[in-house]
Amino acid sequence: MIHRNPSQTSFQSWVQAIRPKTLIASICPIVIAGSLASRITPINIGVLSLALIASFLIQIGCNLANDYYDHKKGADTADRLGPKRGLQNQVLQPRHIKIGFILCLVTAFITGLYLMILGGWPIIAIGLSGLLFAVLYTASPYALAYTGSADLIAFAYFGPLAVGGTVYLLTGAWSTESLFMGACLGAYAVAILTVNNLRDRIQDQSVNKKTLCVRFGRPFGETLYSISMLAPLSYAFFWVQLHQTPYGIAFFIPCLFLSIRNIKAIHKKAESELDPYLGKTAATLALFTISMMGALLIT
Repeated sequence: MIHRNPSQTSFQSWVQAIRPKTLIASICPIVIAGSLASRITPINIGVLSLALIASFLIQIGCNLANDYYDHKKGADTADRLGPKRGLQNQVLQPRHIKIGFILCLVTAFITGLYLMILGGWPIIAIGLSGLLFAVLYTASPYALAYTGSADLIAFAYFGPLAVGGTVYLLTGAWSTESLFMGACLGAYAVAILTVNNLRDRIQDQSVNKKTLCVRFGRPFGETLYSISMLAPLSYAFFWVQLHQTPYGIAFFIPCLFLSIRNIKAIHKKAESELDPYLGKTAATLALFTISMMGALLIT
């Protein structure tokens, strides 16, 4: 008979609760912002590090809050196709998850205080609204995840606002280029969310969680995923041509092949087979970020 180590089970449940496969979405915008800002002015590593920590903590807090409020609303049942969460398995208690997300968001606020003082009202608005939406993602009767508006928020806060806001912090000016590159990363954040919503579509429908994939069906979700994966590459090819470095396209060819492979799988796989593509989509985001950094270095 095999006896599980309770502490190890609890640790694994916490790791699953923070959803490490998705956390790259909070890192890449800050990395790209740093690369863009370094072309204008020497980088303040302290400011960049604080922005990275705050972004990371807000996403972890959002993921934990999502678990907590989904559990309270009865959205995470035994029929869920994704990895079983600690609250489902009763390894973690709701109060533990609640304390966890509150600690993350409070720490993110404290970490971001200097950034808000430094950046003024634009950063205050982005920071405080980001903290608010982290909770409203699944809290309240009009939760973003339950009304289909979460995709827009994910696009904005993991995309143009994250990249543009960080470049503003580092340089003191807004950059059109940073907003467009941020939109590319925001599109990948939508793709990650869409995989999750396609996987959970049937279960979400049964608990009246009206994601876009529930509202408009699987074909819509597959199309949204395809657009979200290909639009950033279209911009990247345009950007390379605009900067008259056509050989820079080579940086993005591996990302194109990976995107096409993921798109084909999303169209063909059953819902129960989609979970691995959460990580694979996040890996595509990471590869795109590395590719863009390489292209920035040669222009």
